[in-house]
Amino acid sequence: MTRLFQKSGWLSVLLVWVVSISGCVTSRQPAVVPVERPPAITENLKESSWWQIRFAFKWPENTAPAWHLDLMVAHSVVAPVLEKQREAIALWRFHRRAVRDAAGHQFSFILFTTANTAGDLFKSIEMAPEIVGLQASGRLERLSMGRAGDRQGRHIEDTSDSRWSEELQKSWPWFIMGVSRMWLTLTDEQAKKLAFQAGAAPLRARIDFYEALNKKVSRVWEREGAHALLHHLNAIFGYEPLIIREERAIRF
Repeated sequence: MTRLFQKSGWLSVLLVWVVSISGCVTSRQPAVVPVERPPAITENLKESSWWQIRFAFKWPENTAPAWHLDLMVAHSVVAPVLEKQREAIALWRFHRRAVRDAAGHQFSFILFTTANTAGDLFKSIEMAPEIVGLQASGRLERLSMGRAGDRQGRHIEDTSDSRWSEELQKSWPWFIMGVSRMWLTLTDEQAKKLAFQAGAAPLRARIDFYEALNKKVSRVWEREGAHALLHHLNAIFGYEPLIIREERAIRF
């Protein structure tokens, strides 16, 4: 009887220990994904909002958009000022579009930062020799800056598509910044191979250079994008199938 009691006592202690451990496991808070930001970003994050610097290019009827001008502005104008201010910008991305409407062919640099930082970038951009030259030649019709998106722009998700789920809206800006950085780096790597001193050349020669460069970057997308980008993006999501509303001539 004593031995049975001793065994039962040890079993009770063991049971209490197991329950307490399992309680700790189930009540543990999920780990927070660390997002490293430079000190300046952390300090200014509450004062940050979304800003959009727009470059509206001339697009004559019956012609294709001058997509290479997007490349020229991104690589030779935006990239240098972005590098100088990168510790004050939490998120950024590029947006390219060309539709026969009021906006037409417009390239945008969209950033989440303070009003002062956005204003400083805009001043540097509008004084860049390339911008002055494009405006003087009539190729750049409008250069403007304003708040981005239809919402207030005070939150990271405010320029995401409002039709998306809330969690996707909050996470998507990190994805598209990575894509924009990759596109800019790919452009820079291709430019190094061409070994052309664009900054010292006349405007017409620089435009021709970026037209050739744009073709090379587009060729990388055409030949390698399916595996390097779409396949590996699918892999991140565990190769789950994707619903596509298909009308053919697919562009993602």
